[in-house]
Amino acid sequence: MTQNATPSSPPQHHTSLPDPPVLSPFGPQLEPKTRQRQQSFLERICDLWKSSLGSSSTCQKVKIPMHGVSAWTGKIHGIVVSNICMDSSLELEYHILEVAPTPLSLSLTGSRRFSSSPVSAMDKEDAAAAEQEYALHSTLLLEFTAISAIDKAWLFKSHTHTASASSSHAMFCVSQPNLLVNKRKKSIVSATILTQNDASSVTFQWAPFPIQVSGVSAMVPSPSGSKLLIVRNPESDGPCRFEIWSSSQLQKEFHIPPSKHGSVYTDGWFEGISWNSDETCIAYVAEEPAPTKPTFNDLGGYKKAGSSEKDCGTWKGQGEWEEDWGETYAGKRQPAPFVININSGEVQAVKGIDKSLSVGQVVWAPSTEGSAQHLVFVGWTFETRKLGIKYCYNRPCALYVVKAPHHESKANETEIHSTEDVQAVNLTQTISSAFFPRFSPDGKFLVFVSARSSVDSGVHSATDSLHRIDWPEDSKLYKSAKIHEVIPVVLFAEDGGFPGLYCSTILSDPWLSDGYTLVIASIWHSSQVLLSINVLSGELLRITPADSNFSWSLLALDGNNILAVSSSPVDVPQIKYGAIVKKAANNKEWSWSDVANPIFKCSDKVRSLISSLTFSIMKISVKDISASLTKGASQPYEAIFVSSKTKKSDALDPLIVVLHGGPHTVSLSSFSKPLAYLSSLGYSLLIVNYRCHPPSPAAVAATVRRNRRRLPPPPSLSGGHFSGEARVRLALGSASQPANSRQQRSSHAPPPSRASSGAWTARAAVPAPESRRASAVLLVGFS
Repeated sequence: MTQNATPSSPPQHHTSLPDPPVLSPFGPQLEPKTRQRQQSFLERICDLWKSSLGSSSTCQKVKIPMHGVSAWTGKIHGIVVSNICMDSSLELEYHILEVAPTPLSLSLTGSRRFSSSPVSAMDKEDAAAAEQEYALHSTLLLEFTAISAIDKAWLFKSHTHTASASSSHAMFCVSQPNLLVNKRKKSIVSATILTQNDASSVTFQWAPFPIQVSGVSAMVPSPSGSKLLIVRNPESDGPCRFEIWSSSQLQKEFHIPPSKHGSVYTDGWFEGISWNSDETCIAYVAEEPAPTKPTFNDLGGYKKAGSSEKDCGTWKGQGEWEEDWGETYAGKRQPAPFVININSGEVQAVKGIDKSLSVGQVVWAPSTEGSAQHLVFVGWTFETRKLGIKYCYNRPCALYVVKAPHHESKANETEIHSTEDVQAVNLTQTISSAFFPRFSPDGKFLVFVSARSSVDSGVHSATDSLHRIDWPEDSKLYKSAKIHEVIPVVLFAEDGGFPGLYCSTILSDPWLSDGYTLVIASIWHSSQVLLSINVLSGELLRITPADSNFSWSLLALDGNNILAVSSSPVDVPQIKYGAIVKKAANNKEWSWSDVANPIFKCSDKVRSLISSLTFSIMKISVKDISASLTKGASQPYEAIFVSSKTKKSDALDPLIVVLHGGPHTVSLSSFSKPLAYLSSLGYSLLIVNYRCHPPSPAAVAATVRRNRRRLPPPPSLSGGHFSGEARVRLALGSASQPANSRQQRSSHAPPPSRASSGAWTARAAVPAPESRRASAVLLVGFS
């Protein structure tokens, strides 16, 4: 596997080298390269690795003749090359990290060494062992990846009732990764729910098999549950397909050509698919039709409209450049509202909306006898530039109301043709942010969420607030509509108190049976909980268990019953069914039942591995609190720590520190397949949440000041849990420090950031009791 011939005389420094065969880590895959490229490559590697080595590190020197290359799959847990001499041999200075034994040792299977001797039997044995270990890890990763997820769920009332029990139907949209095609497979799982009237027990009777659905972009049941809309977006320039299904058959199908509009938005942010009350029309948001592109002849002359694009010697221009909304919206055109009449199939664009608005989250306003129907939607302005909207709650937006097409004229209805009545009306001019509009079941008020603290401060995700607008019975809308504040922005939360509203989604029907109590999911420090909010009185109640560190997500409501999912970093998701229990003095309490289900099944191996893990949420005090810090900035940090339940030796498991990049987001105590996979391999995880949750406005100013100084301080993980720190450079190599040594960042050092080489530099805490040495630390950074 190596070259037998050797040079007659040792080559001098920076002279040409023989072409070595390059082997992949797991097989003799030869890739010949030129001498110049090989020499230049080694010089660049030398520069990179030299910059990664600390000056105080102790090194050992070895000289390896450079007449061939063989794969190396040893068990060294960190190697840093600091010097390469380009003579007849390759001189490596390296230093090996001291790492405690682990259940599954780390293998640098992608590293290589240079050797002039043939591949030894030990090399082959090591390569075979590494390949087997790689195969085991790959199989385990596939088993974690195969765990399904619930995208959406719906509950439908049943007319079957008895004196002691009632029934309803549930439908789940389930997705599972398909790694071969890099897509997700979707299926529908159905169940019948039998509930005792006294809420003493609940039983789910599941369908024997799921039904796979393909090519489906969205599914939206009608309010009565008698119809189902299925939207199929085209993969190319074909038409959008709308299918209307009854309980047993396809009733109607409409093909909407690209000349009407492009793909329907189904992203969960701009998405807004809404049935009207009598289920004859559907409002939705889709891409505006593509503008006509100019056509030219072979001499560059412009061709007038009406000429065929297929004429010989013609070519089509790109037209005017269109700006999009960035991440996940690249190449998508302007979102605009449309209405389809499902009786006639006629599609009309909603008129009266300024071209400077990107429209989303459209819903039908309550209809009134003898008056036109209206639509309420969210509008984002982009008079300057579209700076991206994914994860950016700090983009100004407002609620608008506009007259809907396809309304049927009544005998006593007076048609209004004035321009003022056609134009959309801004309902929230006095507030800088308004989204997630939801009407109460009786149509008497409209509630919405506001991220005004994010818009006013620039923070991507600060504390939200909840508001209410009383909807007029005569449907006469005014720009000066009074906005009532239901849940204000929390500037500072006392210990154990409500930390503020952090809402990323709301159900299309989020109401309990009383018609004025809203149920939503909100982040509470490092977990997500379920809240009930009385939108008339502002009374707020945490309805998930207060003593649980699990994270909860809301699936659907059935009167006063709740369908939810609960999970933790070491527990696969579990379906929960909540029933309200009324107490004295109008106090409400919720009882939760585990629902046995086939959706979140995992292999016995995965279940066994994660059952040996435990997690906790730690509060970490801020050290050196100065008088200049605000009360909110001096709050403790939180970190989610995942580790093994048992220790087989005095050595600690290697630690992975996950930095989410706060304070604009939060890492939740929910199940994550990638992190659970790493935990199952024997790693401990430290998932840090700066400021415990996205920042309140009181903490924003201090955060901005630190960012301007380019010194974002990491949390001080001290006091009973952590006693050592290590500075780690994660690049082509890494270096370690003694467990009890402390290295402070210099005042001019840059903050942790991703350089062009993809490296991260940061400080991280190592779980190291005084009597033990620290294990290796790996930092995982997310931008």
